[in-house]
Amino acid sequence: MKKNINFLVLVFVLLVTSCGRKVDYPFESFVTLDAKKYSVAEDAGVLRIPVDVYNPSGKEMNVIVKAVDSTAIAGKDYNIVYPVQGVMNFSGDETTKYIEVEIIPHLGVFTKNLNFSIELSAADEQTTVGNVNVTTCTISDDDHPLKYFLGDWSGTADNYMDDETFPMEITISENSSDDTYKTMKIENLEPVIAMYGSTAAVLAEINDEKTQLTIKSGQYAGSHSAYGSCSIYGLTASSSGQFGLEDAIVMNLSEDKKSLTISTMFGSLLTSGDYAGYLFYIYEPDLVLTRK
Repeated sequence: MKKNINFLVLVFVLLVTSCGRKVDYPFESFVTLDAKKYSVAEDAGVLRIPVDVYNPSGKEMNVIVKAVDSTAIAGKDYNIVYPVQGVMNFSGDETTKYIEVEIIPHLGVFTKNLNFSIELSAADEQTTVGNVNVTTCTISDDDHPLKYFLGDWSGTADNYMDDETFPMEITISENSSDDTYKTMKIENLEPVIAMYGSTAAVLAEINDEKTQLTIKSGQYAGSHSAYGSCSIYGLTASSSGQFGLEDAIVMNLSEDKKSLTISTMFGSLLTSGDYAGYLFYIYEPDLVLTRK
């Protein structure tokens, strides 16, 4: 079958060449948005959204531009300033124009991220709109009370018992069940389990000054396939080599907001399997994490 297909293609090429002309592909002209999603800072001023004409044919095209509120409300959080009357016109030689949206800032006020959509539709019978006819726009709020903690952080965890080191990459995110913003979720807190097992998010409490996270000890941290499940603990080492279990692990945000220091020695206690009751890994204190 493959040889037959190749032969047919060759015959087609020879026929086209013999006619002395190129093949014409009659694609229809259409208008489309440039992307399905946009994000803009609340103090950006104006968001410009490209609208493109593909396969221009020289004919005039007209599209209706419509804003659809979600958590962002027209007149309160944004305004379309172009096209003012809601119809965008393309003359025959125009291929790109921009929807212009004024972003109304609420600086100093925590509104959460706000969303609205822009929809395109044909304004007349000679205009065709492409598949990307809706884009979602997000106005990013810069006043989130936890903004300096949110995101991905990385560092190196040193094992207390020997010279082993482990990469540590945690993700700090909102606790969706806490609308007071006094607790956060931390994923991959136990470095070895993050590398070789199945992890669970632990909760951290934030202080009133928004400078410190406290992780209460005893929370389930995950499971290592060879050793079982474990819970995370703050630790204290004595001169005799014994370890005391502390109430919490403490993380401090630097003054420049660019690093987090786990000031507490910490580790995990195995809670199931053949080694239940034993400490799994122990990590040195003053572990510094930087924002990725």
